[in-house]
Amino acid sequence: MLYAARERRRPNVRYVRVDPRRSLSANQALVRLRYRFNDAQLDWITEKLAPMLGDDLLEPWAISKRLQVAMGIRYLCTNSHQIVVGDTLGCSQKTVSNIVGRVIEALNNPELVRQFIVFKPQCPEWCRRRANEFARIGKFISESWILT
Repeated sequence: MLYAARERRRPNVRYVRVDPRRSLSANQALVRLRYRFNDAQLDWITEKLAPMLGDDLLEPWAISKRLQVAMGIRYLCTNSHQIVVGDTLGCSQKTVSNIVGRVIEALNNPELVRQFIVFKPQCPEWCRRRANEFARIGKFISESWILT
């Protein structure tokens, strides 16, 4: 009898992590194009979100908080697919999915929402100013229809 030779198992895919700070730091225009923010702004966002992202670098394969924020921002701002973000930064799609979820949870933190989002529908003056701004930005002739 002839036996079919067993095929060798394919090796696991090995991802090489890419740090956008190292690879793109010389060209800030490219960083801004890919992430919609420059390095200083990414650092500021990372500083704000760092307490909500948990401890990083506990394991040798852990992804730094800055890279997590860059992945989340890239996914949310560029309408890119998770697999593309993962291939660009050297992670699997599942890792990008987990990180995007963590970044979104951090962005929805009530402290950050209170700090950056102001909504006062009970204040007529506040509503009038928002209607005027909306009409100005939209180049509407009259803002009276916005208030109704």
